[in-house]
Amino acid sequence: MRALRLHTRLQKSSFLSKVLLTLLFATSISSLHAKYPREILIDSPSYVGGGGLFHNFCIVLGYLDIYERYPNISITIDMRDQGLYYEPSNGPNWWSYYFEPLHYPNRLNSVKRPILKRIGNHEKGSIGNAAHYYFSRKYAKSLIDKYIRVKQDILDEIDTFYDKHLKDKVVIGIHYRGTDKHLEASHLDYDMLTKALTKELRALGDVDYVIFLATDEPSVVERLSASYPDRLVYTDAERMQEPVHYASNKCYQKGREALVDMLLLAKSNIIIRTNSNLGAVSCFYNPKMKIVNLNYMNDRLYNGAKKNGKLNELNKKP
Repeated sequence: MRALRLHTRLQKSSFLSKVLLTLLFATSISSLHAKYPREILIDSPSYVGGGGLFHNFCIVLGYLDIYERYPNISITIDMRDQGLYYEPSNGPNWWSYYFEPLHYPNRLNSVKRPILKRIGNHEKGSIGNAAHYYFSRKYAKSLIDKYIRVKQDILDEIDTFYDKHLKDKVVIGIHYRGTDKHLEASHLDYDMLTKALTKELRALGDVDYVIFLATDEPSVVERLSASYPDRLVYTDAERMQEPVHYASNKCYQKGREALVDMLLLAKSNIIIRTNSNLGAVSCFYNPKMKIVNLNYMNDRLYNGAKKNGKLNELNKKP
């Protein structure tokens, strides 16, 4: 009877609730009771090479939402040697290269051994997409502040760049995700970027501003540098015509460069962005930052996501 009631709830729930209830329904019903500890093991998905850094970040964020709601659940993050960022010289778990902690204990006073839950690819993708598509920026920020810490040496690099290039200025962040992103998002002409940038600069008026650019497209760096030679700044991240996260063999470094770009984007007053997980996470880190969306998910993805829940401001078309 209890299983039937849970199944009925599953049929009537919103998309995010369906993901959560599916996770719970897939295990033994007895383990749902609050006195039974359960441990979720998060590892890197096996699709598309393991997914980009910020797709994995959204997966973790989605499961931290579950952790927040269910005191009997513990989480261990062990990406091991899977995915695009593993480099043996940096250790066996690539998540630990960039973030802390790796384990979140349950909040039960129980000596029972937790029931281990390994996550399938479908669940990982659904949970990660739900966080990206539906979490409010304020709620995502609350989870990040409470549960995720970036390694200190990376934060030190952020502070050094910020103090040198961005401090005491109005920062316009631009995230232009090119290369293979056309497979997931609508086509974007470069002219759309320059038009949006010109509009924001006119609205700002006479202020001391700087443009921080994060992109995987070398041509975008060249064109904006020619137009704004004294205002444009960017990191020395590797850029190429192919997707960097697939093509580069500098596994640790490409993840670090992406994380640095994301955190610097989050320092912006305004972000002009193409649709991507990196840009979304930067907006989660700074809920007060003004967003200018240049494009959205392609129609197939958008229509599917819209049917399943209320899209957040990163993904909802005007």
